[in-house]
Amino acid sequence: MAVTTVLAVIWLSRFPTSFVVPFAVLLSGGLRAWWVSHVETMPVYDFLTVSEAALSVAGGDLSVLQSPYFTRFAYQIPFALWESIFYRLFGPDHRVMEWVHVLLYAFIPLLGYVLTVKLLRTQDKHGLSFSKRAGGAVALFLAIEPSSLMMSSVLTNQYSALFFYLLSLIATMQAIESVSVPKKLSWSIVSGLFLALGGLLRPLAIVYMIALLLYMFIALYMPDTFHPAFSRPNVFIRGIKQQQKRPDDTNFNAPRPPSPLTRLISKLSPLLTILVYFVVTQLVSMTLMTLNITDRPLKNDEPEWKFVAGLNRESIGHFTKKDADLVLSYPQGESRRAVERALILERLKEPGLLTFFVTKIQYLWGFVDQAWKWADWQPPGEWLSIVLVYERLLFAFMLLGLMFVPIKGRILYPLFIVLIYAGIHLIIEIQVRYRYDMLVFIYMLGTIGLCWIRAASAEYKIIFTRSKNVGR
Repeated sequence: MAVTTVLAVIWLSRFPTSFVVPFAVLLSGGLRAWWVSHVETMPVYDFLTVSEAALSVAGGDLSVLQSPYFTRFAYQIPFALWESIFYRLFGPDHRVMEWVHVLLYAFIPLLGYVLTVKLLRTQDKHGLSFSKRAGGAVALFLAIEPSSLMMSSVLTNQYSALFFYLLSLIATMQAIESVSVPKKLSWSIVSGLFLALGGLLRPLAIVYMIALLLYMFIALYMPDTFHPAFSRPNVFIRGIKQQQKRPDDTNFNAPRPPSPLTRLISKLSPLLTILVYFVVTQLVSMTLMTLNITDRPLKNDEPEWKFVAGLNRESIGHFTKKDADLVLSYPQGESRRAVERALILERLKEPGLLTFFVTKIQYLWGFVDQAWKWADWQPPGEWLSIVLVYERLLFAFMLLGLMFVPIKGRILYPLFIVLIYAGIHLIIEIQVRYRYDMLVFIYMLGTIGLCWIRAASAEYKIIFTRSKNVGR
């Protein structure tokens, strides 16, 4: 069934994008609307704590945001305030946020399509056709993505944040495409605003910023390194190679090439995105402190805790009550953090660290999906096997794509995001659901690889047919 689904998506992507993309949006919203209407999920653990706090804030009680949980994890306050807005507008019911998830994720396929087209942007008509088809396939894959479907009824901050992170990436791509410096700077500011919104809801912005800086460094200092992982010149099809046109010296209306200063400003514009991010997040933090909503900055007061859990060999980097009880037996502050730092150093010195990292990678990216547990839903029959095969197929196509697709500069950006995210989670706490933050990019890279392989095989078929005809 998983293979049939993949083939069906590739077949549907042949239709015009004016049909495929709206269909994907409606399909995405419809499936998730059906899910939240038929699956009753009660919030648990941190989801329950934050949602209950949001209900209290919506009712006018802000004191809950100064409880021990929020003094320890102050970065959760913005998401509680985000939820409280909808509870205030539509009623104090947990299911309100489920419908917000439905609405937000309905448009994730559209954002995936736009981002994919911009990553593969080219003026060549064959390349434009390829990018639109790949974008349509991405939209369809995201619409039926099973993990996000099951998590629709879970009060996680992952998909609210993802919505804004994708908008930030699209704005970044728009800044790269813009010719004039004012437009580049304007789009960089917009990207920073969306990045700040995503970071306030779920603190993963550091991953996106490191990827952006790395992308900027390569574009600025190593522009000739944008090449395929394995060069196979004969496989480069028209639909991916960007045609380099020679300037027309007789066209006096042609735009002048940008000055060195303009090019430098353009390449450094991502720094403006990062600057805007820090300005906005600091302003929000100071505003909340000024209004006495919280008495501390919006950050993790115990960053060491994530490493304590992530380096636990027995739990394969998961949370354990034993660790929590040990840490919480010390008063919050420097004494507790000192104990956590000692645990981190002790666990780093234990033998077999590389083997442990490999085990964590296998668990985070290869373990069977657990969204059904969070949704409090019992999957029928072979559902979990189908979901696992479906995900593994897209993972395989991503790896094939990275091996053979010409990796141009823009495709490196989402690739860096995935690699940095995976690298960070070698040493911090993991859960299977944490991979959901990256699935949109893995599906994107996998779909590009799948569509490229199909296009390459079609190109070979044309060449083979032509050679046979010439032989006759």
